[in-house]
Amino acid sequence: MSLYIFRFRPIVITCPIPRDNSLPTVLSIITRSSSRLPPSNYLTVYYNTLNDTPVRQFTMCLSPLHGISQKPADLVQYIELNRLLGAEHFIIYNYTLGNPMDNAILNYYAKQGIAEIVPWNLPRNIKHPEGIWYYAQVAMLTDCMLRNRGVSKRVVTTDMDEFIVPLQGANWFDILDNEPVSCEYSFKCVAFTEDATFSSGLHLSTQTRLTRKKDVINDKYRTKYIVDPKCIEIPGIHFSMYIKAPSKMANVTTVSTDAALTYHYNAYLATGETTKDVAMKRYKYELTKNVRQVLEKIYSTTAR
Repeated sequence: MSLYIFRFRPIVITCPIPRDNSLPTVLSIITRSSSRLPPSNYLTVYYNTLNDTPVRQFTMCLSPLHGISQKPADLVQYIELNRLLGAEHFIIYNYTLGNPMDNAILNYYAKQGIAEIVPWNLPRNIKHPEGIWYYAQVAMLTDCMLRNRGVSKRVVTTDMDEFIVPLQGANWFDILDNEPVSCEYSFKCVAFTEDATFSSGLHLSTQTRLTRKKDVINDKYRTKYIVDPKCIEIPGIHFSMYIKAPSKMANVTTVSTDAALTYHYNAYLATGETTKDVAMKRYKYELTKNVRQVLEKIYSTTAR
């Protein structure tokens, strides 16, 4: 769906540094024709240090959370599985979560220093879904890229029902070690059906839903990516809209479907011939143990 059919859409405004090279602490946005001074808005300017050696290798940006998750294990599974895949830190944008248990999970990971929770408050006159695409997701992605410049070497963006899964090797380090140095690594998608094997335990979707559409979805609007935030001028949901690559660095590398895929647990996309896929089973022991331990800690705290 095009972003341009909505009344509101995100934009990027760039400002030159003052000629004396002083660094502003606040700025205001006004129209050229505006004669209203002083301005009615003041925005704080945040600066990241462009470290030669970033403090993190992989940071995840999670699209705005809203409503109530199907069960608490969904959110914990997302964080714990991505940690096994290589994520060190999560920036989670919270639009609105109505379930106290979900908020308890977010608070738990924030206190552990694993996640940063960003309140994602849209202006009151912007109403979802008719006002803007998916809770201003592109603006959120832009914010997350800028937060990670000079801080994280790579940024990974997926929704809660998507995972970038290595098929050769165990994690994202193994994938990128065998690819040319690039600003963006793009991963094609396969979709899983609702069919699930019986489980008397946590019933985690990645461990019970093992039937997927046989063919890889070649549509670029279903890919997901890992990027170097220093390269990305304007990110997108499935691919970057504007990349500014340094010399000797490729813009985009499409990773072979033999090496890795985006696993999307969305039955709507899983039409046609299907096949069994048990690649996620190799994470079963660690994932199940970690999810259970986190939930037990949270339940014991909230029950007091």
